[in-house]
Amino acid sequence: GNLHGELHCLNSTNWEWFDVTTPTSKTKPLPRCSCCLWVVESRMLMFGGYCGDLPNCCLQEGAECDGIANSEIYEYRLGNEREGRWFEVRLNGTRPKPRYSAATATISDHQAVFHGGRSNSQEFLNDGFIIELERKVWISINFATPFTGNASHCLCKISVFDKQIFLAFGNIWQENVFAVDFKNRQTYLTETTLKEEISSVSSFRAYCVQDKSTQATIFCAGESKKGVLHRF
Repeated sequence: GNLHGELHCLNSTNWEWFDVTTPTSKTKPLPRCSCCLWVVESRMLMFGGYCGDLPNCCLQEGAECDGIANSEIYEYRLGNEREGRWFEVRLNGTRPKPRYSAATATISDHQAVFHGGRSNSQEFLNDGFIIELERKVWISINFATPFTGNASHCLCKISVFDKQIFLAFGNIWQENVFAVDFKNRQTYLTETTLKEEISSVSSFRAYCVQDKSTQATIFCAGESKKGVLHRF
């Protein structure tokens, strides 16, 4: 289908949607799908995605376009209520392979983590990265205990006894739920399993509400499935 690049905002005061005007510029990213989006204060950031057969989607002179967006980070700043502008964020360090359908979660106002996704050869990737916006650097994570690659899955941040852990689940992992410790570069299969009705859902989106030090409730929704609650 057609890919769209317009932006829409929801006013949480009156719960009404409105279109945001974005002037055309050299740094305005091409329309895409399956990209990573996250919000830091008043800024929205975007990574990766699939651009289909749009010309020059790789944004690299002389490169053969394979439909996968490049590995740059784009930042969107809303100048006023109905107009904003895109900026390219240049980072040091080893950039990840171009990909789409990766999972992402925020660590803090200046850090985000990424895992997996699909490459231009349709490979399920299993690498991890941390982006540090304050230092403007990519940090590659080689897990000491790697697990199977995945895409269109989900990362949810929880805190267990003051230790920050990310739960990874969805799509080809079926009912399995992995715990990911980016700081210590460890992954392990947890004892919990997903409910049958969501165990094979792809295009996962999930939101976590931690209600106890060792317990979290996660709202999950995915392709052709209704939203369900799952308690870890």
